[in-house]
Amino acid sequence: IQKHLPKYNVRWRDDKSYLYIKITKSEEFPKVSIVRREKKKGSIYFGPFPSQYAAEQILKMVRRVFPFCMQKRVTTSACFYAKLGLCNPCPSTIHTDEEKALYQKNIKNLIKTLQGKSTNVIESQYKMMREHADHGEYEQAKIIRD
Repeated sequence: IQKHLPKYNVRWRDDKSYLYIKITKSEEFPKVSIVRREKKKGSIYFGPFPSQYAAEQILKMVRRVFPFCMQKRVTTSACFYAKLGLCNPCPSTIHTDEEKALYQKNIKNLIKTLQGKSTNVIESQYKMMREHADHGEYEQAKIIRD
C-alpha cells in the first residue's frame, strides 16, 4: 500500500516508514539507536521492524546480556543506565584501554546477535565462563552465566 499508494484505499496509507536499529561504526564508542530512515553510510542497520515496541523489546533483551550506550551525547558523568548495569562501561566514564576494549567487545557481540550468529556468541560466552572458573574467579563466571 505504501509503495503503490492506491487512490481509493486511503484508510491504510500513512506517512510512517519502518523502523531500523542503527549502530554507528565511525565513532570511537559506537552508539545504538532506533531510527526510521537509513541515512549514514558508515552505520550498520538492522530491520525493518513493524513497530516501535518490537524494536525496543529486542534491544531491551539484548542490552541485559551485552550492555551498551544509547545516549546521544557523551557527557562527563555516567548516565542513569550505567548505575543499573545496562550501560557498562559507560562511554563517558571510560578511561582505560581495558574498558574501551570491553565496550567494543559488547558492540561486536550485539552486532553478531542481531545478524543471527548467536550460536558463536553463546559458545564464546561459555568459553569465557569456563576460563574464569578455572582461574578461581567465580564471581565473574557467575555474571557471565547469568
